[in-house]
Amino acid sequence: MSQQIRALLIIGSTVAVTTLDTKDTLADMRKVINCDIVTGAGYPDEHHAAWVDDEGLVSGAAVVPLTEVRWYPQPLAGAILITGFDPDTGDTTPAMMAVEEARQHITGTSFLVRDYD
Repeated sequence: MSQQIRALLIIGSTVAVTTLDTKDTLADMRKVINCDIVTGAGYPDEHHAAWVDDEGLVSGAAVVPLTEVRWYPQPLAGAILITGFDPDTGDTTPAMMAVEEARQHITGTSFLVRDYD
C-alpha cells in the first residue's frame, strides 16, 4: 500500500503544498513538475532537496518562469519541487519546511519569453 508524502511546489513566486505517492516517487515528481527528466537542484537546507525539469530551458515553451533562490547560484527554469531529504540514507522524505519559509528562499523571479514569429 502506497502512502503520500508532503512536498512544496514553487512556480515563480507562488509556493503550494502538494503530495507525492511513495509507491513511485520519481514518476510522481515528473507528473507534478510536468516533465520527462527530473534533476537535483541543490539543497535549501540540510533536511530538504530541490528538484527541477532537467530540460526546462529547452522545452520549447514560449514563456518559461525563472526563479532565483538562495541555495542555487543561478535562476532555475520552470517548476521547483522541494521534498524532504534524509542525509544519512539519501531517501526522499516528507518536506517539513513551511510555505512561508520556502517563500523566504525566493530572491527574484522573471520570465524567459521566446518570440517564435
